[in-house]
Amino acid sequence: MQALSLLKNGYKWGGKSLNTGLDCSGLVSYVYRTGAGMRVGPNTTALAKTGHAVSKQQLHAGDLVFFNTLHHAHSAFMLATDNSSMR
Repeated sequence: MQALSLLKNGYKWGGKSLNTGLDCSGLVSYVYRTGAGMRVGPNTTALAKTGHAVSKQQLHAGDLVFFNTLHHAHSAFMLATDNSSMR
């Protein structure tokens, strides 16, 4: 829910600050740091290298799912609703 409250700050390409705006990886880094006390990478490539691969059935709510499209990592927030579906 913390992440949803930050959407009002607006999107800024390369943004890492609440004052000037956050991009996708900036939002992820901020939420993990302030919400979970975890330091994670500052960009999508670094974030993708932080975790480890799991099967679709092993996903948990709040897990980050990375897609390798156009030869670079891209992230998406995925909410695992049960072992067989995601949204």
